[in-house]
Amino acid sequence: MAESLLVSNSDILFMILSLLPVEVLLRVKSVCRAWARVISDPAFTRAHCSRPTPITAFFTIRYRLPETQIQGFKPIQIQEGVKFPSSITSILSSGFKAVSGSHGLLCFRRDWVFIVGNPATSHWCVLHSANSNSLFMYHGAVVIYDPTVSIHFKLAVALIKLDNRDAFKHYIKFNIYSSETSSWTVSSLYTQCWNPGVVSFHKGIRGTDAYEPCKIGGGSICWFDGSRVLVGYEISTGTYWKVSRPSPSSNFRSEFMSCYNSTIYFGRISEDVTKVWRLEGKNSWVLEGEGDNEELRRFVPTPSAYDPSRGALIIGGRRNGEYFALNFSSSTLEILSHGVDHPPIWEVYDHPRLPHGNTLAPLHGAEAGMNGLTREFHRMGLRPLDL
Repeated sequence: MAESLLVSNSDILFMILSLLPVEVLLRVKSVCRAWARVISDPAFTRAHCSRPTPITAFFTIRYRLPETQIQGFKPIQIQEGVKFPSSITSILSSGFKAVSGSHGLLCFRRDWVFIVGNPATSHWCVLHSANSNSLFMYHGAVVIYDPTVSIHFKLAVALIKLDNRDAFKHYIKFNIYSSETSSWTVSSLYTQCWNPGVVSFHKGIRGTDAYEPCKIGGGSICWFDGSRVLVGYEISTGTYWKVSRPSPSSNFRSEFMSCYNSTIYFGRISEDVTKVWRLEGKNSWVLEGEGDNEELRRFVPTPSAYDPSRGALIIGGRRNGEYFALNFSSSTLEILSHGVDHPPIWEVYDHPRLPHGNTLAPLHGAEAGMNGLTREFHRMGLRPLDL
């Protein structure tokens, strides 16, 4: 009787199912046609994607010391009961690196080939970004995607060129792919100068920057320039904008920028308090939360990301892969992962790079499953995955 009532009353079923996490929805989708119909409805997907989603895992760059060589990317789960898809291991083992994520989508790169997909539903797109100017070098990539607005995504590939006359000046442009038009466009140039007292160069080029997606202006690309000012490129208008950091503190231990679900957060860990701000508009920071640092004084914290669904700052990336959540409401430290055994810190160091949370978000023009991904590689004449 109760089951037939749920099936017949779609509004109640819609509400109940929308409260379930992605991994459960993917399992119960096969219970009956009525449930599958609701879960597959675009309106349900938008409603589910609009709910705050906890960070379930991080992609960590593993360095080998003292040579400081990148050994590869390692996914670390921080939420109990959430299984990481095996497809991720297959992609990473084929020479790809995780470079960006937004609303549950992930982007991997190998040379000028990019894979954009939803690992929870195993839908993938393969893209090839040609660099027509050899003076420009790869400098980062970012996925711009908001499933509550559209099923289409954009991939922006950042390119950088040094100024031959000024070692601390360079130029940035973006190759931008739109899944709506299945085409690439090129942005205007942005001139950027690094502070020689802060930035060091290696072989004439600074390392890959952290470019982040932002929902401002219908979709922007954000990064910190050499003077630590936040720069944004608004794709729809082709214009650049800037915003200064929140008021500086004289006794801070570390600062960081993180992005989750297209919202930019800026955090500062001071001697006595930790604060996180949220970017609202192009020139306004709103205090998201703050917490006492009593628990943090036991070790040197490495801030990784702000998780709005937990109301907590995720701290981790230490030698053994431990992750903690500093809950602002209670100023308590929660253990998210206990870490794993591997060689001492002078041999291996893990640096958290990319937060990820599972989503039902659809992906326009995607192939389903790893076989579909392999077909895409063959269709484009690219070296296939080593599956």
